[in-house]
Amino acid sequence: MSPFEVAMMASGFLVILMFIMSVMLFFSINFKRSKQDKPKKIFFKFENLYKNRKKLTPPLLNGEKLIQKAEKLRSSGKLIRARYLANIAGELSDNPDFCPAKLKEVLLPDINKIKKPISNSLLAQHISHPQLHNLLTPAFVAISKAQLEIKSHPTINYNLKNQDKASNYNKNEIIIGYFSKISKMLLGFEPQIFYKNKDINILHANTQKNNKWYPSLLFGNKFISCSTEEQIFLLASKLALFRPEIRILLCYPTEEKFADFAREILDYRKSPVKTRIMKNVHTEDQKAILEFLTKDEIEISVFINWRKGAILTANRVGLIFANDFNKINLLLKENGELETKLDLMSYIISERFMKTLINLKMIPE
Repeated sequence: MSPFEVAMMASGFLVILMFIMSVMLFFSINFKRSKQDKPKKIFFKFENLYKNRKKLTPPLLNGEKLIQKAEKLRSSGKLIRARYLANIAGELSDNPDFCPAKLKEVLLPDINKIKKPISNSLLAQHISHPQLHNLLTPAFVAISKAQLEIKSHPTINYNLKNQDKASNYNKNEIIIGYFSKISKMLLGFEPQIFYKNKDINILHANTQKNNKWYPSLLFGNKFISCSTEEQIFLLASKLALFRPEIRILLCYPTEEKFADFAREILDYRKSPVKTRIMKNVHTEDQKAILEFLTKDEIEISVFINWRKGAILTANRVGLIFANDFNKINLLLKENGELETKLDLMSYIISERFMKTLINLKMIPE
């Protein structure tokens, strides 16, 4: 065989080999793309939902015991924990500035100390109110998105326009900075934020983006006049309601509307609508939820208590970011929110609160 014939055969073999490799590459790319394009079924699993609920109950408020415990913590070098307990003891004695001399110089961490985001497991295990730890939570997670799609029509509520975006106003730069930080740590994305030159505080605005519901906040001059700690508390509390665990409240913002919604669920609990509700619920939860909703003894009060727990959970999130109970307390007193105040006080002296701060890298273990 001549060298020319050998060269021809080699070149033909290389052409065939290149053709085969090109075909394989084409199909592998398209196969990978088709797998990526296929939407994944994502279920929400509210961790620690049914177990150990008794352990979630916050401790009772007792000023004398708090002082004794604070002294033990101080002597063992846990000064930040001792300062928290001393602050609550002072509030119980009608002396919010009360604090033992040895703890007066101890500084509590602020929003800049938060180094890790609030995950689903952290919220469930160490932040959420005990009322959220029942089977309503995964049921509401499953239906809230569809409900919000309806509530966001028309596209623009409150007559909001692009020029109303808060980023257009230089005087709101500090607020936008806090908003960005809290959003990323709490939600993993930034909702839209608008500003109206009106005498309003801060409101939820169910708007649309890319023809779908998109969470938005609207604030006005009352909010701007608040102290920094109050602004952070209000921002974080409002943003917390965008989390899937409790955002059903955005659809039914008042207790009366939420009660009407609960009656609808109870009226139709034995109809085919339950299968549509369940389709996005984790398989392990489906049977338990259906049994829970079809119990004859379930009452509206179960739903109302869940709503209270959801609001208190959002306020706990606000406390974690603002981390200044004395300033927050002034705002709560002004609005007559005694139940929120008592819950935050009990939460601050609980081990769950301390574990939250440790998990967020705000204080050492």
